[in-house]
Amino acid sequence: MIKFSPHIAVGVRNYEDALEFYKNSLGLELQKSDNDESEFRCGDISFYIERSDESQPTWLEFRTDDVELLKKKMEDAGCRISTTHMEKSYLVVDPYGMRFHIWEE
Repeated sequence: MIKFSPHIAVGVRNYEDALEFYKNSLGLELQKSDNDESEFRCGDISFYIERSDESQPTWLEFRTDDVELLKKKMEDAGCRISTTHMEKSYLVVDPYGMRFHIWEE
């Protein structure tokens, strides 16, 4: 079974300005922040901005009860596993260019 995870991440070039925008202009609740990543909350969703030198896509996240099975299905469907993020957690690039994170609950 696959479900949307309550996490969304966006890479930004001008990190400090983006941090101020989401905190002050949009009014999102800042949970934690360091030099390269900040986490905001909006209801049940965690929204992250991440420092990036390149144009970075939005990352969606899916959670599953069997990440190895889902990883195999993704590979069989032509996806590229771009990075192993941590144990039971993978970054995926689908055949159409969308990037997403899959992880096991």
